[in-house]
Amino acid sequence: MAGKYAAGKKSWGLCDRCGQRYPLHLLKPLQINLKLTNIRVCPDDWEPDQPQYKIGRLKITDPQAILNARPDTAFQTFRSKYWGWNPVQGTPLQFTLGAVTVTIT
Repeated sequence: MAGKYAAGKKSWGLCDRCGQRYPLHLLKPLQINLKLTNIRVCPDDWEPDQPQYKIGRLKITDPQAILNARPDTAFQTFRSKYWGWNPVQGTPLQFTLGAVTVTIT
């Protein structure tokens, strides 16, 4: 007889997150980091496991650089032609603030 449990058809349980009373069969176990926990939550508070926990477990390729990339010179010409200001290539600027002098060429 050891190891058997009562049916509990009319039993109640408390949600571990909000504390409200629900029928015990409606409370779901919460899964954290792909592991089931002993935390039982109501259907309103239940949420699936976060995808951020699977970062090291999934094969993801995310290349950051482009092979043999070339700068876009058309945009620099467009900017200086239509806006009249090109902060990258232009006349040298000099600023003085107190004893500090900053020269941008």
